[in-house]
Amino acid sequence: GRGTWRWRARARAPGAWRCLGLPTATPCRAKPTQMASPQTANPDGATVPCKTHANLLKACERADTDAIARELSEYCDLNVRDHDGQTLLMVTAHRGSVGMVKQLLLHSADPNVCDGGGVDALSLAAAGCHDDMVGILLDFGAMADRPDAQGTTPLMRVAACTSNAALRTVEQLLASRANPLRKNASGETPLEIATRQGGAAPIIELIRRAAAAAAPQQQLLRRRVVLH
Repeated sequence: GRGTWRWRARARAPGAWRCLGLPTATPCRAKPTQMASPQTANPDGATVPCKTHANLLKACERADTDAIARELSEYCDLNVRDHDGQTLLMVTAHRGSVGMVKQLLLHSADPNVCDGGGVDALSLAAAGCHDDMVGILLDFGAMADRPDAQGTTPLMRVAACTSNAALRTVEQLLASRANPLRKNASGETPLEIATRQGGAAPIIELIRRAAAAAAPQQQLLRRRVVLH
């Protein structure tokens, strides 16, 4: 159940829960990851994923759970990025493979690794309106309100969804303290993005209520900053 996932996430990354959804979250910037051998280097110095990583990627593409379990028994850094800058977790999150995401997280895949543009697995899952996957990633310590290099948060990605099916995803992000008042690099909030792009009416209304509830607190915080 969800409680089991939450307990495992806390046991695995106790510090992550203190920073979930903080308004002061900074944009994700790709960091170099260590890689298990065997490994090689490109002429530009970039690390090439090991054989196990490549096999896992193929197994994830086929949704082959037996092959994934077999490959996960081999020593390999699951957080290494491929030539597109994505980890296995990002690839499976983008494709909506809930079972694969669970397996990778249980084997220490980091949900907060991002690509060169600052996009992480949670952003990809939110963009695809994969509510089950969003919940699992949050339980394993994914940061709910971290913007990418363009200032786009997971909430902004799902805000413009035209399907009511995305409502649960929005609810989970807001419950994890995603900031409905945060602005992206273009100065737009999630509500403004949803309205401009014709998001589903229930989603717009939910974000509108969340923004109205958060506004007084944000104004209070701004006053305190000015006073100090």
